Amino acid sequence: MAETRKYQPTKRVTLDAQRQADLITAVRLGNPFKTAAHFAGIDETTLVKWRAKGKSALQLPSGKRNPTDRKFADFVLAFDRALAEANVRAQQTIHSLMTAPLIGASPEDKSLAFRAAQFHLTHRDPENYSTQTRTELTGRDSGPVDLALANGEDVFKILLDAKAYEDAQDADN
Repeated sequence: MAETRKYQPTKRVTLDAQRQADLITAVRLGNPFKTAAHFAGIDETTLVKWRAKGKSALQLPSGKRNPTDRKFADFVLAFDRALAEANVRAQQTIHSLMTAPLIGASPEDKSLAFRAAQFHLTHRDPENYSTQTRTELTGRDSGPVDLALANGEDVFKILLDAKAYEDAQDADN
């Protein structure tokens, strides 16, 4: 495995071959995005931005992509492939546990097979098998929830203004 880079969230970083390899390796092993990003020495928001650039570049016809577009398009394709490989490997593991012969199996193996099958069902068909409770909030007389503050200011406007301010701060860095 590649040597871990020092995580420096305030330093501007570029997508180079080593950083891409670190990200792909970490994701292929099943790590969450935040862990993969930190392993590669970047902040998770940088990873999200790079993936967005790659997805935007993929929307362009391949002949119209400049070298930067191609770099980010290739990155997002490799990243998404690594993500898919990790998911397929996890599903293979769950499948092999679910289909293992249970006659004569130890109680631990039977328990593991049960948990694998339970995991599979709750994640593949949560509507029918999930134990999670969903709650829906409604306003007066089953109407929409009023999102205006006492002073009449809209909560969504406040959140959008805060997001715009945050984006401006990111652009300055």
